[in-house]
Amino acid sequence: MKILFALLIFYSGIVSAQSQASGTPPMLFKEYLFDMPVSDFTDAAGYFDCSEDFGGLARCLDEIDFLEEKPALALRFNDKKLATVLLWSEFDEKIYAKVFGALSKNFTLVMMRSKTDSLDLIALEKKVPDRKAFTAKITEYETLHLRGGQLSYIFIEETPQTLRKAQTAAGAEANAPEHARAVEMKVIESEGKAFLIVEFSLPRLNLKRMQDTIKNVKSEKF
Repeated sequence: MKILFALLIFYSGIVSAQSQASGTPPMLFKEYLFDMPVSDFTDAAGYFDCSEDFGGLARCLDEIDFLEEKPALALRFNDKKLATVLLWSEFDEKIYAKVFGALSKNFTLVMMRSKTDSLDLIALEKKVPDRKAFTAKITEYETLHLRGGQLSYIFIEETPQTLRKAQTAAGAEANAPEHARAVEMKVIESEGKAFLIVEFSLPRLNLKRMQDTIKNVKSEKF
């Protein structure tokens, strides 16, 4: 089930993250905005509590419309405010190709990650002598870990030209605009079935929220 899109995405001229209007909550996915309150997602609207499945406050839908497919949707919350959006379905190469193609229009692939390690594509590009070696490393890593049953592709909503200014994928994420989304597209096998999971997040805003929470904790003697 190997499909190599890494070079297409890493080298193509990708549109940068869209600027957010002043005062408008940044978008996570479609109409789902960062910091939306959990109270917006009611039983009457078809959402159900799936918190036990995610180890924290979550609301789910059995299916939504996405790229002419019907994946399930999960909304995860922090302090009762929307933090991440997940889509998932059983693995299908057609869906896999559609998602990669859609992401390639606005995001840049910066890292691949398995159960045990990761491949930093920004750092790799600076180390290898040419594009042929770059392609070979990616192909080898992708093939190995797809066979192993789990592989994630990490994207950032920024142009390749801007991201290449960083030395590593972590550095690129840290220096991206606050409203630049990250997407983790994961292929995973479990109990004989393969699944495709796509998670949208805003890493810098989630980190800022965590820092604010820590900052506002009242001191207490133990």
